[in-house]
Amino acid sequence: MQVFGDVISGATVANGALRLTLAQTKAENETQEVGTIIIPINQATNFVNVINHVLKEYATQVKDQKEKAKAAEELQ
Repeated sequence: MQVFGDVISGATVANGALRLTLAQTKAENETQEVGTIIIPINQATNFVNVINHVLKEYATQVKDQKEKAKAAEELQ
């Protein structure tokens, strides 16, 4: 299942679970809730670490692409 959310509109911890409520930004900066991610609290750190790792890899790729583009411009 795929759910698109561009904002976390709420976060709670209860009964051993982290709940992240996802929402979409609509017109005039209003938001509409679209779903909730429920993660066992004992897995929350791993969940965040995986996301952090993926984002660091993405940042490295973007940096490399910018450096290649700059080098190509300098050759012209």
